[in-house]
Amino acid sequence: MSFLALSTVCLVMTASAAAPSRSSGQSSEPPSARTPVATRADDGVAYYEFLRGRHLESLGRPSEALDAYERAAKADPASAQVRAEIAALHARNNRPDEAIAAARQALTLDGNNAEAHWVLGTVFAALTEAREEERAGSQGRARPPVAGAPKEPVVPGLDVVVGHLEKARPQRLYDNSLHLTLGRLYIDQKNWAKAIEVVSYVVEREPGAIDAAFMLAQAYEGAGRVAEAIATIEEAVLVDPESARALAYLGDLYGRVRKWDEAASAYDRAAGQRPSAVDLRMRQASALVSPGRAAAARDLLRKVAEAQPKEPRVLYVLAEVERSLQDYTGAEATARKLIALAPKQPFGYHALAQSFAQRRDYRQVIATLDPFVASADPVTAASRAYGPVFVSLGYAHQELGEFDKAIAAFERARQAGGDDVAYDAYLVQANLAAGRKAKAVELAAAARAREPENMRLMNLEAQARLQNGESAKAIAILERAVSLHPDDVQAHVALAGVLSDAREFTKAEDVLARAASKFPQDINVPFQLGAVLEEQNKPADAERAFRQALTLDPLHAPTLNYLGYMLAERGQRLDEAVKLIAQAVEIDPDNGSYLDSLGWAYFKQGQFQKAREYLVKAGDQMPSNSVVQDHVGDVHLALRDVDAAIAAWERALKGDGRSIDRASIEKKIAQARKR
Repeated sequence: MSFLALSTVCLVMTASAAAPSRSSGQSSEPPSARTPVATRADDGVAYYEFLRGRHLESLGRPSEALDAYERAAKADPASAQVRAEIAALHARNNRPDEAIAAARQALTLDGNNAEAHWVLGTVFAALTEAREEERAGSQGRARPPVAGAPKEPVVPGLDVVVGHLEKARPQRLYDNSLHLTLGRLYIDQKNWAKAIEVVSYVVEREPGAIDAAFMLAQAYEGAGRVAEAIATIEEAVLVDPESARALAYLGDLYGRVRKWDEAASAYDRAAGQRPSAVDLRMRQASALVSPGRAAAARDLLRKVAEAQPKEPRVLYVLAEVERSLQDYTGAEATARKLIALAPKQPFGYHALAQSFAQRRDYRQVIATLDPFVASADPVTAASRAYGPVFVSLGYAHQELGEFDKAIAAFERARQAGGDDVAYDAYLVQANLAAGRKAKAVELAAAARAREPENMRLMNLEAQARLQNGESAKAIAILERAVSLHPDDVQAHVALAGVLSDAREFTKAEDVLARAASKFPQDINVPFQLGAVLEEQNKPADAERAFRQALTLDPLHAPTLNYLGYMLAERGQRLDEAVKLIAQAVEIDPDNGSYLDSLGWAYFKQGQFQKAREYLVKAGDQMPSNSVVQDHVGDVHLALRDVDAAIAAWERALKGDGRSIDRASIEKKIAQARKR
C-alpha cells in the first residue's frame, strides 16, 4: 500500500528537544527488580549518541542517525524518549511498521510519553486516511493479496487513534498538524463539539489557513451551526479569494440556507478559477433554477454544452431545465444529442421519455423506452442506472391503466435499485391504482419495516390501509408521523387528509388549525382545509380557505383548479370558474386534471365544442379515470355523438370507479342506446 499520506504528515515532525533520561522510565522498584541501571558512563554515551543522531538526521543521513539512536538506546535501555525518537525517525522515513513498534516500546517504558503517543496517533491517522482514499478509488472493492508483499500494519479503531493524539496534545499545543489531524478524526466520529474546539485553536492562530477554515466549517455544519460555517468560509475567502475549493463549499452552504443568488455567485467565482470544472457550472445552474431563474440556468448550460460537447452530464441537466421551462422542443433536441453521444447508456433515452411524460404523452414514453430496454442484456438492465428508466416506463403504463405492465416495470426498477425504498413506494402506488389494496398494504408494511420513520412510506401505508378499510390503523400511523416529524408540514396535512377520508372532519379541521398556527405561510394547509370543507358540502367556507391559499400564492395551480372546478360543478359564477381554471392550465398546459376541469366548466356554460376539445384531450391522457370518462361521455352526447358517448361511459365503468355513481352511468348508457 502507498504510504504517501504518511510521509506528507510526518515531514512536519520535529525531533524532541528533550535528551534521553532514565527518569522517563524510572519506577519505585529496587534496581534488582527491573532492567539493570546504566552506569554514569553509559549515561554520557546515551546523551552523546542521542544528540549525534539528531545532528545526522538534520544532515539528511537517516540510516546513520538511526544507528546513533540505537546506540543511545543500548546505553540507556530505560529511556522511553530514545525509543520515541527512533519511532519518529522511522515515521519520517515512511516505515510505519518500525515506527509503530518503536513507539510501543517507548510506551512500555513510559505509558505517558507524549512523543510516542504522537507518533502512534499520527501514523495510524495517516494509514486510516490512506486506506479510505484507496477504498474510494477502488469503489469499495477489496484488492487481491499480492504474493510476497509485506503485511499491512493493523490499524486500531478511531477511538484508540484519537486517544493517542489526545495524550500527545498537551505537549504539542503549537503543533497545527496534530490539531488538524485530531479535528479530522473528530469529524469522522461526528464529535462536532470537540472538532470545533481543536480546529478553532488553529484558525485563531492562523486566520488565513484555508484547510483549517474548511475543516472548522465542516464541524460547524455537522453541528447544525450553518450560519457559523458560512461566516468561517466567508472569512477564509476574504483571505484567499481565489480558492475554488472554498468558494464551491461556500456555494453549498448558501444553498443549505436557500440563499440561491449568493450560491450561484459563489459557484460562478469558483468556476472562474477552474474553467474546466464542469460540475461547478452545473451547481451554479442548479442554484439559478431554485429561485426561479431557470432561463438563466438554461443559457449557462447551453454555453457549457458548446464548450464541452462531449460531456453527457451537462446535456442531461440542460434537458431537465428546458423541460422546467416547458421548452419541450429544446428538451427533446437535447435528449437526442445525448442519445447520439452515448447510445448505449440509459440517460438520453430517459431524458427523452421525461420530455414526453411531462406532456402526458405516455404512449411516446413507452415507444421510447421499450425498445431500448429490450435491446439491453439482462445484466446491464439490472444495473442501478436502469432504475429510473423502469420507473418512467411503469408510471406511463399506470397512467394508461395498464396496471400489470406498470407493476412489472416497477418490480424491475426495485431489482435494479437494490435497497432503495423509493421503488417500493412506486409498487405500492401501482397496486393501489390497480385496486389491489391488500397487496398494497403488504408491500407498504414491509417497506416501512425497513425504514419505520420514513415519512413517505408512513403516508403510503396509511393510504393503503385506509383504502383497505383499516381507517383506525391509517390514522394511528399518521398520528405517529406527526409526533416523529412535528416540523414537517406534510405530516400534518397527510393526517388531516386521512381523517377527512375517514369522515372524521372535526378532527381533520383541528389538525389543520394547529398546523396553520405552526406553518402560517405554507399554502398546503389552507389548500387542504378547503378540500376538507368542500368534502363536507360547505362551499362558502371552502372558498374562503382557497382564497386564503391564493393570498399566499396567487399562481398556485392546484388551488386555482380546485376552486374553479368547485364553482363549475355547482353551476356558480361560471365565467369566474373558467377564468380560474384557465390560469391553472396556462401554468401547466398538459395537466389532464386541469384540462378536464376547464372542459367541464365550458360544458356547464353550454359551450360544448370548446368543452369537447379539452375533455377529449383529458380523456386520452387518463383513460382509466372514471370521472373524466364520464365527462367525455356527457359532452359527446350533448353534441349528439351517441356512439362516442356510450364508449366513454363504458370506459368510466371499467375505470378506477372513484367518485362516480355507477347506477347513473348505466342508466345514461341504456337511455343512449334507445336513441
